[in-house]
Amino acid sequence: RRGDVDAVRWIYDERRFQEELEQETRRAQRHHRPLSILLLRILNLDDIQRRYGRFLAERVLRQVAARLDDAMRDTAFVGSSGEDGFATILVEADRAGAERAQARLLEGLHTMKLSDTNLPSLELRLACATATLSEDGGNMQELLSAVTERMRGQEVVQEDVAAAG
Repeated sequence: RRGDVDAVRWIYDERRFQEELEQETRRAQRHHRPLSILLLRILNLDDIQRRYGRFLAERVLRQVAARLDDAMRDTAFVGSSGEDGFATILVEADRAGAERAQARLLEGLHTMKLSDTNLPSLELRLACATATLSEDGGNMQELLSAVTERMRGQEVVQEDVAAAG
């Protein structure tokens, strides 16, 4: 049996995220409460790994996971999504709340630096999107499909992530 924590990112794994999302979706539907999800992907993670190695790519994943966790409210559930992504359940968050969470996350990533690196400028290409229950989908699968579709074409470039020192 697999553990609940992703060994590289140090956050909940994708299986646990799916279980939690299913439970929170049912709860939100039953009590007519808002619920949103946020997905984030590092679009150039493979390039980072090829250029700088697996160790640095894993550091980037952990750093982004930490920034994601810092940007979310205590009630949010942060988990892994695929090889290069993250997913967050935003409990009691309507569309406006999800957009505020996304803005906090992107601001936190904007100031992210990897300490103790002596690399040429490292650039992160990210895709980030949110979806809200009922407005974007009536169940867990529809919500995931909506946020995945919304991520297409969404790209944010974060430059100068590597910092000497």
